Amino acid sequence: MNYSDDGCTDRFTPLQADRMQALIATFRPSLVSTAFSIGPGMTGHWYDPAQDGQDFSLEVPDGNGKLADWFVFAPDGGPTWIVATGAIAGNTAVLQGFQKAGPGGRFPPGFDAARLQSVPWGTLTVTFTDCNHGQVSWQPIAAGYASGSMPITRLTLPAGLSCP
Repeated sequence: MNYSDDGCTDRFTPLQADRMQALIATFRPSLVSTAFSIGPGMTGHWYDPAQDGQDFSLEVPDGNGKLADWFVFAPDGGPTWIVATGAIAGNTAVLQGFQKAGPGGRFPPGFDAARLQSVPWGTLTVTFTDCNHGQVSWQPIAAGYASGSMPITRLTLPAGLSCP
C-alpha cells in the first residue's frame, strides 16, 4: 500500500505526535529514551499560569498508576472536573478521563450519588520534562469539547515528598 500521494498522512498535528509518543512509551518503552521519569514526587497541583483559574491535581502513588483531577470549565461556561486514571511509562502518563453527570450533582445536603453516572470524557496525556514543567494534551470524546494542549507548571509539592 502506498500513501505517498495522500495529503492527509504526510503530517501530524502536535496533539497526534504527543499521543503517538505516549503510546510508544506505554507499549514499547525500550524505544523511548528519557532521562526523566514520573514518580511520587510529581504529586501536587499543576497549572498553566496563562490560564489561572483552572488546575490539575495529580497524584502518583507508589507503583505504575496515576490519578489526575482536572478542575476546568465546561464548554457552556459552568465549572466541571474531569477525573482520569492510567498507566505511567517513563516521563509520560496516558489517562482515561471521566465526568460525573446527572441530577444528583448538587451542593450538600442535596447531593445524591445514586443519581450520578460516570460518563467517559476522553484521553489526557501528561508528559513531564523535569520536576516543575510538563505538557498536557487532551482528546475528548464528550460532545462540545475540543482537543488541545497546554504547558503546566508546578504549583504545590506536598510536604514530605521530593522530586525526582
